[in-house]
This record gives sequence, C-alpha cells and structure tokens, in this order.
Amino acid sequence: DEATGDTGLWSDDFDAIEVYNGFSMNGFWDAFRWWLTMVGRGFSPTATAVSDTHGIYGSLGASPRSFVFVDEDSDTPATMDLEHFVGQVRAGALLGTSGPMMRVEVENDDGESAGMGEIVDVSSGEATARVTLEMPEWIDVDTLDVYVNIPADQLQGEPGESVTDPVEPTQRISVEWEDEHRELIAEGTYEHHRLRQVIEVDLDVDSDSYVVFVARALSGRNMRPVVSSGARPLAFSNPVFLDVDGDGFNNPPLMQARLQRMSMPMGDRFARGSDNRAIIETPEDVTRENLGRLVEALQCDHGMAIEDDHHHDHGAHGHDHTHDHSHDSHGHSHH
Repeated sequence: DEATGDTGLWSDDFDAIEVYNGFSMNGFWDAFRWWLTMVGRGFSPTATAVSDTHGIYGSLGASPRSFVFVDEDSDTPATMDLEHFVGQVRAGALLGTSGPMMRVEVENDDGESAGMGEIVDVSSGEATARVTLEMPEWIDVDTLDVYVNIPADQLQGEPGESVTDPVEPTQRISVEWEDEHRELIAEGTYEHHRLRQVIEVDLDVDSDSYVVFVARALSGRNMRPVVSSGARPLAFSNPVFLDVDGDGFNNPPLMQARLQRMSMPMGDRFARGSDNRAIIETPEDVTRENLGRLVEALQCDHGMAIEDDHHHDHGAHGHDHTHDHSHDSHGHSHH
C-alpha cells in the first residue's frame, strides 16, 4: 500500500502454528526459528506438534502429537469442555512431543508459580523452573535446552532463506538417568518401568522474558523399533512468561495485539477470517487445472517423513492443500 507501506504479507489471524510436523528435524528447526521470532515480538501463537498421517502404513499416527493441559474436572471424555479445551490451546497450555512427556513450572521467590502459557511475577529477577521428564525405558533423552529471549538476528537468515540449523540455547543441561529415576508402574508376565525425574533450572533475567524448553536425544538412541523411521525423541514446551517490571509481559511490540485477540469472545474469534475463502461462483471458473489440483490434494499420500527428508509443511492454519510439488531441499513442500 503506497500510503501505509502494508505489504499484505502478514496476518495475525491465527491462534496456533504447526512447529513439529512429522519427524523432519530440518522442518522442526526451520519452523521453531520462525515461531520464536514471533514469540520474541509478543505475538506467541501456540506451537503444536502433529503426525501429518496420510496413510495407514506409511505414517505413524499420533507421533508427533500435542498434549493439552486442562482442568481436572475436564480431563475425561465424559467431562471434556470444548470451550475450555480450545481456550487452553489458545493460551499455550500445550506440549509438543514425539514421545517424551514434559511438564513445566516456574516458581518465583514468593512461591507463586506458572505453567506453559502463563505469566509469573519475577520482580526479583530470579526464578526456578522445574521441568518434569517422564518416558518409557525405550526412549532416551539426554539433553534439556533452555531458550530465553533469543535475539531475532540469531534466528533468521536472509529474506526467503530457510534456516534449518538447531537454535543455540541460552542454557544446555545434560540429563543423566540413575537407578532412582526408574519406577515400576505395572506387573504381569513382565515388569514395566518408566523413567522420571525433575530437573531444576535457575533463571536470572533483567527484563520481561519468555522461557521455552526443548528435551531431546542429542547423542542418545533413536526410537527404533517402536518408531520405524529411526527418529530421535524430542519434546518442546510453549513459553512461560516472566514479568520483571510488574505490569505483565508487555515489552514486545506485538503483545498488545495478542492481548486484544485473547480478550475477544470465543464466537467472534471463530468467525474471523471467513471472508477470505475463495469461492467458485460459476461453472466457467472450474478449469481442468483447478480440478486436477483438487484431486491431487484429496489423494495426498506421500508416506512418512523420515529424519530430514520429505517434510510436510501445511501452514499455520492446518492443512491448506494447495500442492506445489517443488522438490527442493525439504522434499515435498506443500503450501
């Protein structure tokens, strides 16, 4: 726009974004970088993990997956409250994982605590994060990475460039498992154990900050034979926000826009964006190319993304299948 300079290339009309889509680590770090760039500016859409399953045998359903943390009176199929569930997704009370379970709590000096998507007062500049890791014995997590206010110039490259290198953490913690962390959870023909430990992380900040955790196997085993692709385990948290100046987590430039969106009535929020749908008005608009692309989208069957190959990126709004089969460095890039 000549008057405003608006390029029309940005919209905040979404609440969540697929950060972990299939097992591609190149795809994860590329999306993770863009997501942290938004979080650092105060927008912070909820990061999700999805299995991107398109076939019965070619893709493993429910891995990766998202766990949404809900109230105890809404945590069964019989008591599930849809509005509460959607509200928790929008608020960021969500864990993305390919197997490991992770819970995050940050506590200030006064004993007040906050979980993912919540704000805690840390006017003293100091807080303690407690990260609980739980997993079956065949999952090997050896690293916990901590990300606090990563500068944008460390996240993105040149315009249009895809950066797939892992993001260097603010703090890296080696995770070691001892006999005391091995718990018996079931007995029968065989004994079944799980691994569980709580890792404490000291946080020192001098300004409003976000903190994100990523637990993974940096050099440990992959998940074969349970996961046939040989993917390594990984789990990531959504941010916990640290308020240093006492007036909320509001330093970043886009935070006010997010607060306004979060305060909208649920019905109004769902209605937004409905005017942007493309509608074929007349038979003359139906071309062979359009129908071909539609059939191609409906028949999407590309098998499982293995390690760094064939990453499916279906965008922030879910599966918006306008298939551009460009065989670039990421394999099938579906926009």
